[in-house]
Amino acid sequence: MKRRVFLNLIIIASVALLPVFPTYARDSSRDAFRDRANVVRNAIPKFTVRDFNLDKPHVKNELLIKFAPGAPEKAVSDVINALGSPYSDDLTANRAVRVSVSMDRLRSMREFREMRDVKSDEILTGVLSALMLDPMIEYVEPNYVAKGFSAPNDTYYDFQWNFPIIGMEDAWEYSTGKDVVVAIIDTGVAYENYAGYVRAKDFKNTNFVPGYDFVNEDSRPNDDNGHGTHVAGTVAASTNDEYGSAGIAYGASIMPVKVLNRDLSGTYADIIDGIYFAVDNGADIINLSLGGPAYSQALLDAVRYAYENNVLVVVASGNDGGGKVMYPAAYDDYVLAVGGVDYDKQRAKYSNYGPELDIMAPGGDVDSDKNRDGYPDGILQETLKQLGRTVLRSRTSFYFYQGTSMAAPHVSGVAALVKSMGIESVDDIMEVLTKSAEDLGDSGWDEYTGWGLLRADKAVEYANNMLYSSSNTEQTEEEINQPDEDTVQPANEDSESYSSDMPDSTQDQNTTDEEPSGDSANDSSNDSDEQTTNDQTEDGLSGENDSNPEDSVANQDEEESLSEIILKTNTYNMWGRIDSRFVFWEKVFLGISAEDADKNALSNVEFIVRIYDESDTLMAEGGGVSDEDGELLLDLGKFARGTYTAVTKAVKEGFESVIDTVKFRFR
Repeated sequence: MKRRVFLNLIIIASVALLPVFPTYARDSSRDAFRDRANVVRNAIPKFTVRDFNLDKPHVKNELLIKFAPGAPEKAVSDVINALGSPYSDDLTANRAVRVSVSMDRLRSMREFREMRDVKSDEILTGVLSALMLDPMIEYVEPNYVAKGFSAPNDTYYDFQWNFPIIGMEDAWEYSTGKDVVVAIIDTGVAYENYAGYVRAKDFKNTNFVPGYDFVNEDSRPNDDNGHGTHVAGTVAASTNDEYGSAGIAYGASIMPVKVLNRDLSGTYADIIDGIYFAVDNGADIINLSLGGPAYSQALLDAVRYAYENNVLVVVASGNDGGGKVMYPAAYDDYVLAVGGVDYDKQRAKYSNYGPELDIMAPGGDVDSDKNRDGYPDGILQETLKQLGRTVLRSRTSFYFYQGTSMAAPHVSGVAALVKSMGIESVDDIMEVLTKSAEDLGDSGWDEYTGWGLLRADKAVEYANNMLYSSSNTEQTEEEINQPDEDTVQPANEDSESYSSDMPDSTQDQNTTDEEPSGDSANDSSNDSDEQTTNDQTEDGLSGENDSNPEDSVANQDEEESLSEIILKTNTYNMWGRIDSRFVFWEKVFLGISAEDADKNALSNVEFIVRIYDESDTLMAEGGGVSDEDGELLLDLGKFARGTYTAVTKAVKEGFESVIDTVKFRFR
């Protein structure tokens, strides 16, 4: 739906709440408010909404307002009280003053009842725009946030190019991962000085919780390969300690779980045991920088167990460079599958891709030095020292690794930051990470880069907005139970189903040497994106109650002023963009418009909508009436994974349109 229509509604509602001055300063009646709203309604089509940069860091729901010189004190206090901020004698019209906007107050007003689910920043944009229309106000803007510029003092931080490209320094202003436990299910971790094993020096301030060694069947999961230690360092290496490299969630705790032997191989049985152990012993996030080529129901059950117990599982997609995502990354109903990018944010030559891929993160490329720092563009961390093919478990050094195994812990680390901020559910964390990602390939999701590049800075901002929005959208029980007029109601709430059928994958080769081979395979294109259609028929749909187009002809004689209704439908994502592919935690919106034969907008058109699944089962039905622009936006809500068809017809004064359909997919 057009953003202008949506934003205009917010502006009009905002203006209707504000005191009426100077024209209506002596009349505070509801008629005066209504008259002023009508004036603004007529002016809005000519008014260009200013870009207030609400995507920049700002204090939530706080404004800086500069009243015009000579503004009456009563007028100033009326504005501030209308916004929900108590007026005080300290406020002055001689400079900008800070005003707190009460979203609870606004949402309780009649003018905002239809927008109780609108995010705070959308309402704030409307309030800002409405205030700018008032002659008593010189200017108004958000209360932006400034930060001191800082970077970790770790010795080798300058060589960690992978942190700046995902915005780590800004992210640390919000969170360091405190009180979050990340299980590293791998070759073990160099976490203790014991029986010839050594604790890596860059873990001196890192907290560890008890883990387990499923390879040797003991409670000391020490590393004898180096892979797991390197992975753990990216997640939570000690930071700002004037030594070594930095970690993403250096306030988090690491749970070392050993399931791979010194040759970097392990059985599905040990991996499965490791997952259950981590879930049952308090892990919040599981990092799996490993994978295998074979589908396993037992492995699927393990990651599903983690998901159902609210433990996020992050998995490397594989290093073959082909179009098959490895297992368990391919179990995309329950995990986040991670691919790797190089210094230029391009998909690395080794990174596997496919329909299960969710997100990209820095994986490195040890065959290049694009930043010209004199070292390979790999991922730098401390791990066990290597002499040729010999790994010294009693000594450590710093190495550049590459692979999706290195990309995955970036995602696990940022997930820990988000979890620490108070985002509790796995679905919400997934939403934060994927929706804040930097788009890399085709617009939206694509099988080569998923939702895009992990952005730690955007993720914590998204999480902060989600937390604040949820705290400001509490509704009374009466409001919650009040059905919306323009909604689609589920036809069968028990119709949700999930499929666990997964395609085969090719074998993974996790690169762990200081100078990995970096072998690549030729990329193959398998472009099979779902396309949105606007068919003019109802083929393949039950639609037995839908009108017969032939009946429309008979009605033309009864209504000479209306010869045709041209109906158009599209599905939109939560950001108002046309989209046909959604992830299972998203909402989908249906935008409908009606025009006559001369392309004039038709208002007061009744839209009837039915949603069918792939088996032509009616899933939901509803509708609404078009506005003065001939448009209607319906909140269809969330659906189970699968492909759906929205079937819409329009009715006005006995005349019916040809049916229009649009398909959309939840994955």
